[in-house]
Amino acid sequence: MTARHEGLAPPKRRRLGPLLAVVSFALSLLAVEFGFRALYRRAGIEEQAIVRAREAVTRRRASYYEPMAYYGWLLAQAARDKNQYGFYGEEWALERKPGVLRIACLGGSTTAGGNPYGYHGSYPFFLREQLTASLGREIEVMNCGISGWTTAEMTCAWFLLLQDFRPDLVIMHEVANDSEPRNHPGFRPDYAHWRGVWSVPPAPAPTRWLVEHSDFAAWLRSREPLPSIHDATVLPPSGAYTFTDGRLPQATLAPFRRNVLSIGASQAALGGAVMLATLPTQPPASAQIDADFWRAGIAEHNQAFRELAAQQGWLLADLERLAADAPDLTRSHFIDLVHVDREGNAWKAACIAQVLVRNWKPLVEQLAARQR
Repeated sequence: MTARHEGLAPPKRRRLGPLLAVVSFALSLLAVEFGFRALYRRAGIEEQAIVRAREAVTRRRASYYEPMAYYGWLLAQAARDKNQYGFYGEEWALERKPGVLRIACLGGSTTAGGNPYGYHGSYPFFLREQLTASLGREIEVMNCGISGWTTAEMTCAWFLLLQDFRPDLVIMHEVANDSEPRNHPGFRPDYAHWRGVWSVPPAPAPTRWLVEHSDFAAWLRSREPLPSIHDATVLPPSGAYTFTDGRLPQATLAPFRRNVLSIGASQAALGGAVMLATLPTQPPASAQIDADFWRAGIAEHNQAFRELAAQQGWLLADLERLAADAPDLTRSHFIDLVHVDREGNAWKAACIAQVLVRNWKPLVEQLAARQR
């Protein structure tokens, strides 16, 4: 090689070095990716974790939920035990089966489940099991509970979707979540002073691309906590909270009553029955959070349930008062202020079933026919 050519060699090597480094790095990433895909199941990593991470990035999820027009949010596509409408449980059919009673259970997390067992730890699940055993035949119990829903979301879901299933009975068991908008400054009867549009910031474009195309990147993303429903939907306060002297403003109770009455009146107009179920709470001595305004709101909403049931001739399962005579429930089965474990929800279902077998005419008639 001549001196003239020798002078060109070092620049070529300098250009080749970075290229080799990039290629080496890319091959290393591919090796990690293919190795992860080959071994992650053996390592006990669930494929659903990867699916949920992709969904969280592409659909801007919060917790196990994604935004839904008109009533805020429903279960995300990758959620377990989810039906086609975004609720927990089996698939629902609009068409009724001849002779099969249908019950729709509306509420928030205390209806959806509220414990690690989800649908299979919920009171609607146990209610179906218990009534099926009593009847010796099929009965449909729809779990229409979504964590975080107030009676406002319930009302929208009822009029836009759930009423079309024509349930024979509607059970409402939601008295906790309406407490928070009542405590939020700047009260509006539509709760828009408190509830905002779904707000989960999108992930950066490179992150989205990586998570969509790499199982390893999706798994790493799955280890990061998702925003909560509260983070995604609640507006920051613009002033002082309204809970003072142990009470929430009495005027803010009216929308709760209006929403419950609207659902119940609609159900009655369609020829169905209505049950209201009050909510027991964890005893103050063992409560895990500063819950004064929650307790005040729940107590007022429970009392509103009692009054509405008496005024409208609706069925009432007064779980709060029944819990006072069940010390084992209050001592052992609460997870937090309002949520209970599987045994606690089985107890709720048994209490509700007792009211129904004595007082709900369609069920009483089917039970009598079975005994003949």
